[in-house]
Amino acid sequence: MINVSKGWNENQKNLTVFLKNQKTFAKGIKLLLEMHSLLHDKKVYKTSAGTFYDNLWENMKDETCKIISDKEMSILWDIWHITRIEDIVSNIIIGNKETIFNNEIQSKLNIKIKDTGNAMTHSEIESKNTVMSIIDCICPAP
Repeated sequence: MINVSKGWNENQKNLTVFLKNQKTFAKGIKLLLEMHSLLHDKKVYKTSAGTFYDNLWENMKDETCKIISDKEMSILWDIWHITRIEDIVSNIIIGNKETIFNNEIQSKLNIKIKDTGNAMTHSEIESKNTVMSIIDCICPAP
């Protein structure tokens, strides 16, 4: 698997170039999907290759993913936040349908908000970290 300093940054630059040119647009979409596949559980793309997502959770402890950085975020919050954004964009904006994050999942995860959490305060993130666990991110509710 590529890493950020060797491969990912180069691919990111190439992606920008490919998507700006109609002749290389299809190549850009192919690269976009390859890069996207590295950001999810390998089961999403039905591959055996490791992904950044898989590597993140390997040997991760629940308390580690709840540490709030000086930017007032935790790994747990970041994963939830990014997942909410992708859910909203993929389903509401692109698919014109309901999000996967519904009332049932919201209740199971004990999360009070439905948005992406951009305006959450430090204490709200701490509170969310308390009620959610690493298992909620790795094995989300169906």
